[in-house]
Amino acid sequence: MRVTSILLSTLLLATPALAQDVPEDGALPLSLILTMVEADGARIVYSADWDRRGWEVVSCPGRTRICVEEVIDAKTGAVRSSEREGVSILPPEGALAASVIAGQVEQLNLGRITDLEFDDRRWEVEVRNGLRRAEFRIDPMSGATLRCEGTLCP
Repeated sequence: MRVTSILLSTLLLATPALAQDVPEDGALPLSLILTMVEADGARIVYSADWDRRGWEVVSCPGRTRICVEEVIDAKTGAVRSSEREGVSILPPEGALAASVIAGQVEQLNLGRITDLEFDDRRWEVEVRNGLRRAEFRIDPMSGATLRCEGTLCP
């Protein structure tokens, strides 16, 4: 009985934290947020990470690695704050835009994207749906899924 009540208490305390791990209802799709960042064609998105405050999006002007991290409101797309950020590697010339990669994953309708990052010469995209998750590795040039790990994988 005591173990059951401890387990139930732990679950109840964790539930609010889990709810904040994904964008709330009414949030714009990440692909639309990234399209707004990339709109003028002069900014390349390097990463987008969900935080309780909104999307933390790192983008770089042109091919430079001196970038900016913006906290973007998930419901309006408005920039809340901005600061300089450096990155170690950019997607290759001719790679699909981050908004396109996000759109492809969103079309699978598995859950909400919580993280998108260019790392190890590929896009890494994490999707969550409740306690279930999937992490995709996606080719930056073709958009093909190289690998998927997790219980949400198709």
